[in-house]
Amino acid sequence: MIKLGMIGMSEGNGHPYSWSSIINGYSPEPLAECGFPSIYDYMMANQHPTTFLRGGKVTSVLSQHKNISEKISACANIPFIVDDTLQLVDQVDAVLLARDDAENHIFYAKDALNKGLPIFIDKPIALTVDTLENIYRLAQDKKMIFSCSALRFSDEILLSIDEHKKIGKIIEINCKTPKCWDKYAVHLIDPLIHIMEEIEYLKVSVLTSDRSQRKMKVWWENGISSTIEASEQFNGPIQFTYVGASGQITKKFTNSYDPFRKSLLTFINNINNNIYFDEYEKLKRIVKLIQIGRSS
Repeated sequence: MIKLGMIGMSEGNGHPYSWSSIINGYSPEPLAECGFPSIYDYMMANQHPTTFLRGGKVTSVLSQHKNISEKISACANIPFIVDDTLQLVDQVDAVLLARDDAENHIFYAKDALNKGLPIFIDKPIALTVDTLENIYRLAQDKKMIFSCSALRFSDEILLSIDEHKKIGKIIEINCKTPKCWDKYAVHLIDPLIHIMEEIEYLKVSVLTSDRSQRKMKVWWENGISSTIEASEQFNGPIQFTYVGASGQITKKFTNSYDPFRKSLLTFINNINNNIYFDEYEKLKRIVKLIQIGRSS
């Protein structure tokens, strides 16, 4: 049973509550008051409060304010509240950095990286390749760094065998997310990179670039093209539209719980089995596309 340290939280991001609750189990009444009703709803719908992930337990929590740490602790039964990252890394075997403000990741991750602890850094790990490289330079062991969009683990956005047969050879994969590019484009880019497996992108063109909407087009080596769009005016769920020679299908992301659980299990199980992470090249491809989309 590895001891996990939870670091949170950034504005609008409830991952310290959801990740801790998935791992430790949760107390329904405090979770109902956490300020993220969707987290309470999907936890109640998918997991009994006393259910926990085998192999790991969140034992320490740190946030920018003690009252926030106390709320996270009460929701997920976390025994220790700590005052700083040095105290946190002395108490745990691995760290969950559940903040999605990429500009602050180095500050909160540096002590875990310097100590050589495994660390799961919330998406996006960085907004520029230079920042990504700076994070890796701090690491005592580069294979201890894990970061992903949970959509990498979502079956909802993937074509079934029958759906693939129905639309024929894939020509385009177009995807769209609500909210801002900096925090949400990774939910499109990370799954796309995995759908394409080892296929590289050949060319990228920014189509729209303003404060509330960013859209770019990517051409892949296998002949497929993709549009990647983040729009603050879009109110629908994250969606992937597959355009084939014989038709098209749109797949929508609605289930947060299952991919969150799978991503956390991947992190915990890999550590317990001494199988670490060789993520740098993959993350570099993801971050490079994020950087291109926000640069114009």
